[in-house]
Amino acid sequence: MLITDQSDQKYADSVSQMLICCMNNQMPLESYTVPMSLVTYPVDKVYIHLNGSASIISSKISVSYYMAL
Repeated sequence: MLITDQSDQKYADSVSQMLICCMNNQMPLESYTVPMSLVTYPVDKVYIHLNGSASIISSKISVSYYMAL
């Protein structure tokens, strides 16, 4: 799945699913609203699907992120 703005529609043939976020807002934080909403939905669904193991997996990801810094 590719989540992109209008500029990367050229990659449509390379992915099975593409979500386009229109980035026409003039205010700096408004441009993040649509992409963050699109990312939040599937992440929440995966988190619910994983049930109790989601917290464990999330913690491991956090630890590996801080180890990389």
